Amino acid sequence: MILRKGSLAIVLAALISGCGGSSSDSVTGGNNGGNNGDGDNGGTTLSCSAETTALTALRASTGPSPLLGETVTVKGVVHAVFAGNKRLGGFYIQALKAEIDDQADVSQGVFVHDPSITDVKTGQEVIVQAVVANHGGEVQLRELAEYKVCRSSSTIIYKDIEFPLASLDTLKRYEGMAVRLSGLRFITNNENLGAESELTLATELLRYPTDIMTPGTEAYAHADSYDVKQIVLDDGSFVPYPISVEFPPPELMSSHTARIGDRVLGLEGTIGQKEGEYRFQPTSMPIFAKVNERPRVPDLFTEAEKQQAESSEEPLERDASQLRVATVNLWFYQPGTAGFVRQRPKITALLRGLDADVYALQELPNNGTGPMSAVADLVNMLNEAEEGAPYAYVAYSDEPMGQGELSNALVYRQDRVSESGVASKLDTGDFNGTVHTPAIAQTFTHTLSGKQLTIVGTQLAERTCTETSNQSELLRDREDGQGCASLARREGANSLINWAASKPTGVATAETIVLGDFNAYRQEEPIQAFAQAGYTSAADDLTGIRFTHVENGLAGTLDYAFIPNALTKAVVTKDIWQVNADEPKAIDFTMTGKKDRHHITWYDQSAFRAAERNPVVVRFDTTKFN
Repeated sequence: MILRKGSLAIVLAALISGCGGSSSDSVTGGNNGGNNGDGDNGGTTLSCSAETTALTALRASTGPSPLLGETVTVKGVVHAVFAGNKRLGGFYIQALKAEIDDQADVSQGVFVHDPSITDVKTGQEVIVQAVVANHGGEVQLRELAEYKVCRSSSTIIYKDIEFPLASLDTLKRYEGMAVRLSGLRFITNNENLGAESELTLATELLRYPTDIMTPGTEAYAHADSYDVKQIVLDDGSFVPYPISVEFPPPELMSSHTARIGDRVLGLEGTIGQKEGEYRFQPTSMPIFAKVNERPRVPDLFTEAEKQQAESSEEPLERDASQLRVATVNLWFYQPGTAGFVRQRPKITALLRGLDADVYALQELPNNGTGPMSAVADLVNMLNEAEEGAPYAYVAYSDEPMGQGELSNALVYRQDRVSESGVASKLDTGDFNGTVHTPAIAQTFTHTLSGKQLTIVGTQLAERTCTETSNQSELLRDREDGQGCASLARREGANSLINWAASKPTGVATAETIVLGDFNAYRQEEPIQAFAQAGYTSAADDLTGIRFTHVENGLAGTLDYAFIPNALTKAVVTKDIWQVNADEPKAIDFTMTGKKDRHHITWYDQSAFRAAERNPVVVRFDTTKFN
């Protein structure tokens, strides 16, 4: 069968199923049988017996192709097809089984680009005449003159690639070839699942370096080690926000997602480059296994309580003596925005799911605590879903606190606790909103036991660098892995410790816990400052890999509940409720880029991906308070 570029006539040949072969490599037979000969069917000068250029000659060990810009004739077997303008617009070929060179140090495959060709099939042996080009960092054949099917069934040899790689040169060596991948155990990045139909797979759940090691050269070296442990799983398409995302099969939906830590198996396809990054494009749908199951509620009951409930067949119920506190980054709760009508019910589900007695909340608009404020709107929203209007908030001023755009808030259940101190705020110096969000504090009395607890809510300076960050010693990136403003966060942590020690609410007998978004990973200086001051991060000893945030596929904790060491005896259980950061961004409440169908299939009013960060919640036994 001969196909000329631009020709309106296509000569069809009968296709018969072929059979597979055997080799020391993995092999697969072509899925089409039929004509094994040459036949010009139109007078083309391209013949299956024509002299061809070896596929290895298209590449150099280093640098660009030595044949860049030249017209070449090559022969190979089609092993992956991504036809049409909505896909990659072409197909991959590699050397025939008899010509595969196991000693070759360059790839024996190449992508042939021509979106107009849509009937090429895997397993066909073809001869191609086209121009050698570099596209997105990948050697390709473009400006296709013509191609011919020489044999409709030919064996595809699969190369097995095991992760972690010895080096990235392994991917370069097999770029454009049929491969099977092993050793990739977890989804480690799902941020672009909706926008680009892609996931990052890795040999382990990749951690933000300074979440597990001291900032500095060691942390940087650890980050570099991730390069050979991961690859992007791509759908072979350039369409942004496709109507239907095929991962996980049959398609992404609000109730059927690919969470961080889930497994993907059966990786058979090809290695290509898109936007200068190596990607794995499957030729058959991988198997998705849900390992990181969605937690319906935080895990705050003890094992003994669970066993007792199971044996008695009674539901688990809260002990009246317990006190729950939580820290929640609301991801900019802002009434009046386009997506707010969609955000509101998800935030309601999130806060009600936590079932805390006191919430330290971050990222509300800085418009005071009056009746028209954002925090008042949030409390009204919560009370609409409950009988008796149990929710209330700590009032500070009808006016904004400090000079920043954001504020913190304390919300509580007035049927369980009451305010018993002076509502205080730290809004001077670097806490005036220009560096850190003003901190707030109040003491609460547990209604049943009469025991008291002071809660400080805070949000320290962002890690993200701005154009002016390096003009300030306080805000610059010290290039040790802690991001910009690390010195500001360290000094801010010490200021918070001193402010908490001063008993700002006027209740000297109550212990003080500090909750919030510290924008610092576990081994960074602000977190260590709290440890040195006699505080324990409540969630540090949770089993498994727990995190509140995922940044560029790296998991870590930025949100904390710091408990004075003297009060740790009263901690019964604690949890990082993995309801947000584990989920793909696609299912959040935002609307940018999404199509009408996405607002139905990707969105629901559940707590999942209500915000960006996972909340931290702690359960105390008030009988063990001092």
